[in-house]
Amino acid sequence: MARSNNFSQSAVTVTTSATLLLAANGDRDVYTLQCAGSDLYVGYDNTVSTTDFVAMIPAGQLAEDEFWNGTVYGIVASGSHSTMATQVSP
Repeated sequence: MARSNNFSQSAVTVTTSATLLLAANGDRDVYTLQCAGSDLYVGYDNTVSTTDFVAMIPAGQLAEDEFWNGTVYGIVASGSHSTMATQVSP
């Protein structure tokens, strides 16, 4: 039997305050993040900062994670920048 996937994508404006990019989703298979205008600092809760983060995604680059299905937050060093958050779940 073929597996059906649900694909969701949203543009989120990330600022110098921790911004929720993805809510927890126990069914999530994978998620990707891309911020075209700035380096994006990613964390798993709202304490993420530009000095305390799980991953830093350089401006214009795409990153994915196949293992984490909890909340995902992001922050940028200055200004506000649109970030594309995509997730796939069954």
